[in-house]
Amino acid sequence: MIDDRSPYNTPCVLDILRAMVQGPDRGPHEPRGTRCGPTSSSLRSESVAVNKARLKRMGITHILNAAHSTGVYTTWAVEVDDFPDSDISPHFRNPTAEFWTRLLFDP
Repeated sequence: MIDDRSPYNTPCVLDILRAMVQGPDRGPHEPRGTRCGPTSSSLRSESVAVNKARLKRMGITHILNAAHSTGVYTTWAVEVDDFPDSDISPHFRNPTAEFWTRLLFDP
C-alpha cells in the first residue's frame, strides 16, 4: 500500500517485505528474496546476508544494507527515518548510486 498522503509515494515496510518474499523475479528454486539486476546483486534477509559461504555460492558480490544493524560483511549504510512520508531519494544519489553503479558496470 502506498501512502497517498506522502509526497514521495514511498511504499510501507510491509509492502517492501511482501515484494521480497513474493517478488515476481523469484524463480521456482530461488531462495526467498527479490533479484535486483545481475546475478551478483540481490535483496535478501539478514539470515542470508550474514552467511558468507552462502553469499559466495549465490555469486553475491555487493550488499546495500537498509537495516539498523550490520553483520560480518562490508556495507554502505545510510541513515533514514522509516516512515511513509520520508524522502529516501537523496540516499539513492551519490554515494549509494555510485555503489550500485560500480556493481552493475564493474563487478
